[in-house]
Amino acid sequence: MQKNYCLVINNSPLFFKSLDSVKSWFKKCGVKRRLELEDEEYVSLNKLEKLLEEYGDVEVYNDCLCEMGDDYCSIRLMEIVFED
Repeated sequence: MQKNYCLVINNSPLFFKSLDSVKSWFKKCGVKRRLELEDEEYVSLNKLEKLLEEYGDVEVYNDCLCEMGDDYCSIRLMEIVFED
């Protein structure tokens, strides 16, 4: 079965066919190579799946992802499986 993903950004779901598509979405939004987390900790986009498996929801502080007036954006990545 093929893995698909649902990326929830501030309670708004986005659906992707692959993890590479999720990473590409972040890059299109202006994330260069790393997500900025709390306490100026940075995590590579290549470690996105592992990070979210370990922590579930993650608060991200990259300026390009923050909505006007918010200090951070909350993200959650879920693997989804479709059954026919």
